[in-house]
Amino acid sequence: MYICTMKRILPILIVSMILSGCDGLAQQPQESTAANTVDRMLPAPQPGDQLVVHHTYTLSYSETHEQARWVAYMLCRSRTKGDVPRTDFFDADPAVSTGSATYDDYRNSGYTRGHLMPAADVKWNKTAMEESFLMSNISPQLREFNDGVWNRLEGKMRHWANVYDTLYIVTGPVLDSTCTATIGHANCVTVPQYFYKAVYCPATRQCIGFLVKHEASNANLKSFAVSIDELEQVTGIDFFAELDDTLENEIEATACTSCWKW
Repeated sequence: MYICTMKRILPILIVSMILSGCDGLAQQPQESTAANTVDRMLPAPQPGDQLVVHHTYTLSYSETHEQARWVAYMLCRSRTKGDVPRTDFFDADPAVSTGSATYDDYRNSGYTRGHLMPAADVKWNKTAMEESFLMSNISPQLREFNDGVWNRLEGKMRHWANVYDTLYIVTGPVLDSTCTATIGHANCVTVPQYFYKAVYCPATRQCIGFLVKHEASNANLKSFAVSIDELEQVTGIDFFAELDDTLENEIEATACTSCWKW
């Protein structure tokens, strides 16, 4: 049994969120400065969370659960390729003002350090690869889930990026009252019962969501498809809030599996 010691909560620092656009062939992440353009595909801010920006992804960190409530990033065809090796060096995220979970919180817990933004999506750049191993991008996952259905779903995102060139992806754990277990030594890290992905394709102007129970599964990925509206009800997150309201209302209402090339 793990006994979690809660940290003293420091004042929440809201970091201005800046994301680089995907220009097809660019292989360098932009610096996180106010000179960049704000990416408009982020969810609405979550009260009480800290918004943290890195070179290639942005996250909303929940101190209560010691992990990201969501991680948002852009995946492009050009960024599905590369030969940068995995670092496999997990490190605390210094940008989290209250202190992120640590490598040791997962030690001997029975759970893997599961990526939210996958390392396989950032083989195109060394900095991006290193940042994917920050503990703010990690959530407790059963190995058979991490290596199985979750890995298959991540691969589907890369397939679609190759088909459609650009995807906006928001991914994370469902952090709600169904979460009853924690792990950790210095921190109390919530073990989620479900994980999700919300996907928007600007080329086709289509959205789709996935809600996956945290367990081993060989089920067809289509069986996990849900509408963005359904996903918003489950997570309490307003995805793709910056879309035109008419378009948002139209495409978030249904899960059109036939609209995507599987």
